[in-house]
Amino acid sequence: MIEEQGYAVLEARSPAEAIAISRRTSQPIQLLLTDVIMPGMTGLELAAKLIPERPELRLIFMSGYSNKALVNHASLPAEARYLEKPIASAILLRTIRAALDDT
Repeated sequence: MIEEQGYAVLEARSPAEAIAISRRTSQPIQLLLTDVIMPGMTGLELAAKLIPERPELRLIFMSGYSNKALVNHASLPAEARYLEKPIASAILLRTIRAALDDT
């Protein structure tokens, strides 16, 4: 769906794979769309590893957990956006556009 809107997508199946893709890709990566809670590494930890190498990276976190559960787990950066699953495609696309347009 995201690619159908003209965005280039680099898909990773794990945080470790996302880091590897980022390190071997010379093209700009403008946005990280990640789950907050994942096996092996949280979305916050992933962002913390990628941002030093890609300071221009915009952040969108998503989760199927309630906001209450997330408050105990992590505090999201102020500049990050958050989406609660399930996410309507129109809302996801609008949030991606807003994050990319944010300067």
